[in-house]
Amino acid sequence: PPYWPKELVFRTYSVGSPGYVLGGAISSLVEKELGIKISIQPGASAANLLAISKGEVEMAYTHAAWIPFAKDPAKAVLIWGQEVNLSNVMYVLGPTEKYKVLITKRPDFPVNSIKELADYIKKGNSVRLAVGGPAASLEDFLFRWLLEHYGVTEDVIRRSGGSLVVPGEAKAVEAMIEGKVDLIFDVTAVPSSNYIQLDTRMPEVKIISLTDEDLDFILNTLGFKGALVIDNLPKGTYSFITEDYRTLFTFTILLIRADIPKDLVY
Repeated sequence: PPYWPKELVFRTYSVGSPGYVLGGAISSLVEKELGIKISIQPGASAANLLAISKGEVEMAYTHAAWIPFAKDPAKAVLIWGQEVNLSNVMYVLGPTEKYKVLITKRPDFPVNSIKELADYIKKGNSVRLAVGGPAASLEDFLFRWLLEHYGVTEDVIRRSGGSLVVPGEAKAVEAMIEGKVDLIFDVTAVPSSNYIQLDTRMPEVKIISLTDEDLDFILNTLGFKGALVIDNLPKGTYSFITEDYRTLFTFTILLIRADIPKDLVY
């Protein structure tokens, strides 16, 4: 129909992530079946939700965990600095993949919990930390909030000679393999080709689990209860998962701008 748009912009996740790859597959299918060009852009779950609500893109991935925050004006202001207009957004597809918290570290890195990491930094030790997603991703927010809960901000990390980078999953994993990163905090699809690569090239990598205090802080203090769910990564998911790994998960959902013609969407 002539009133259909000729092109749509689809904001996915970081380059090389499972979400970015799946977004490319969806785009190819839409172009083939409907003849509409889809321009893929990398993005981050929280930022994507705000972008589509403001009409900056036509399609976007986000994590379902953000929706309760977007519905609450007070919480939205804390996350995005403004309210999120969900009336501009339509739900299209999902839940798709489960995305789970996964914390990996170099085998010689001497910490075994986020609290131990914070204490290690506060003693003046230099650390090289990476977030598996880009800035404004779920993992970026969660990791910073957890560190702040234990008394460490990015300024504290830098004053100790350390760094906290947000390169996206593929680059973070590659940096760990190359010895440039000590620890990665990620919220990732399972399985992920990036972690399969880590498993193959650095099988001695170790994992850090969320403690009871971590979980209580995320679910109850931050208010993610119901939006994030306690789950396990089964033993053997990767060879470095040597026993069931307690974690949290959320789903990815696909959103589209509310003014897109309904007969195109559905």
